[in-house]
Amino acid sequence: MNNSETTTHTYIDTLQGLQGFHAQNKEVSWLGFDTEFVGERTYYPLLCLIQVATEHGNYLIDPIAIKDLSLFLDLITDPKIVKLTHAGENDYRLLYQEFGVLPVNVYDTQMAAGFIGYNYPVSFASLLQGELRVTLDKGPAVSDWESRPISKKQLQYALNDVIYLEQLWNGINLKLAEKDRENWVTEEFNKLQNAKSYQSDPNKEFLANSILPKINVRDKLFLMRLYKWRIEMAEKKNKPKERILQKKLINHITTGIKGGKRNLQNNRLIPPHIIDKDGSTFLALYDQPESPEEREILNQIAKHVPIKPRIDAVMDILYLGIKIICSQNKIAPELVIDRPRYKTMKWDLNYFDESLDTGWRKELLGENVLHSIRNRNQLKVDTKSEFFGLKM
Repeated sequence: MNNSETTTHTYIDTLQGLQGFHAQNKEVSWLGFDTEFVGERTYYPLLCLIQVATEHGNYLIDPIAIKDLSLFLDLITDPKIVKLTHAGENDYRLLYQEFGVLPVNVYDTQMAAGFIGYNYPVSFASLLQGELRVTLDKGPAVSDWESRPISKKQLQYALNDVIYLEQLWNGINLKLAEKDRENWVTEEFNKLQNAKSYQSDPNKEFLANSILPKINVRDKLFLMRLYKWRIEMAEKKNKPKERILQKKLINHITTGIKGGKRNLQNNRLIPPHIIDKDGSTFLALYDQPESPEEREILNQIAKHVPIKPRIDAVMDILYLGIKIICSQNKIAPELVIDRPRYKTMKWDLNYFDESLDTGWRKELLGENVLHSIRNRNQLKVDTKSEFFGLKM
């Protein structure tokens, strides 16, 4: 389907059409792609549209109409083809979770932009404006990509996400070459080809809950199990976690569980039907004996001691130093060390992010900075100097 009111493209909604697409593009040197999906109604996001740009043209693949996408996935795993994306981690995660496919030979413009002076993550619109002086019309804030037929406005919005990827790739590559940073970005791109990048920590929400320091060990154990049960039920029924148990109810159930089912029923903030339906399950979770695996996780939580003001100040100064180094070298500091790892080094003085001491990060930061981070517990803030500084 070619539409004169949108960018010229081919709409593919049959297996025969996908076969033609594959035959035409199996020898290309690059392929830009993006996906549209709906994730509000199910636990596993529903893939609704795949946008593709190659040297032969632009394509829209309809995965709702075509159930077998193996010919498209064959291109994603072809090492001879460079896969161009912007913020492609989400797209690759979706393909990995649904089809078990890992990409090969990737290039992500959002990640690469962080090595030539852009913030990370930079939006696609901001990068287009900065590199190509292209301003996109705002698309629909929330679009129902599952509905058919897809509107002309939706089609153009979807195509805009891929038709500029080659130009961005070429332009950013020139700037990376000038800075001799091609190997630096390749090191980061390789992570997108590793299954570990798409394996989420099942205890992530549990560990981030602010109630943890305020409850006893048994309640912590129940809270961990409640989060795990919520995920398991969402996976089993393919429903959003919020449809299984609303997040806002989790702490109320945790603090009230020790009083039994009657106590939960008397809590006016917990809807009665929740306890009627799952109250017995909650009590069973609370009464289960502790497993060795659970004890290990609880032991890790015990390390989350309050941060001493001195260490807090030292880490802030160290991070400020990293930001200065990044500013001087026009690299986004979030690419060097993300906030979760930085926070972990604050509360756990035995933890060191080993990625800082390898590859391009080690080259950028240098031995002195790395030595200071490793030995941060020995550093002191020098308040007598003209400007606050650190010293052993």
